[in-house]
Amino acid sequence: LSPVCLGSLRRAAKFVIALVIWKGISRTSKVVYITMILPLITIVILLIRGATLENSLNGVRAYIGNWDMSVLSQGPVWTEAVGQIFFSIGITFGIMTAYSSYNSRHQDAVQDSIIIALMNSGVSFFAGFAVFSTLGFISIKSGIAIEDLKFSGTSLVLLAR
Repeated sequence: LSPVCLGSLRRAAKFVIALVIWKGISRTSKVVYITMILPLITIVILLIRGATLENSLNGVRAYIGNWDMSVLSQGPVWTEAVGQIFFSIGITFGIMTAYSSYNSRHQDAVQDSIIIALMNSGVSFFAGFAVFSTLGFISIKSGIAIEDLKFSGTSLVLLAR
């Protein structure tokens, strides 16, 4: 994108954010419904699209079909897993603090934190199907094994169009 386009997007985003927070928590809570549901809908669309691609099943097999349980006995694997959870939940740390201030005094905070962590992991696991079904397609088109592909980020799914 050009710098002019990025500047326009940035100004538009600031304007939308200002509108959202102008009325306080009542409007912000309504916006959360959209900002939570829209990414889930996007993942479902990407999953459906990925499932219709050629060789998508091989990508899914690479994701959940080839398990090497001996890897779980290695410390670095657990370090990376914990780091990933902290990274993906850490971005919402301030929001969770604000959320907790609106709970009642007797709200079960441990239960809320477990639900948030499980939902985060569940959505990540579900999104993996969209990514790996696309990887199966990319691998057959490029002639490279799935394990040897070197894509990352949003380009991974968008390259399959």
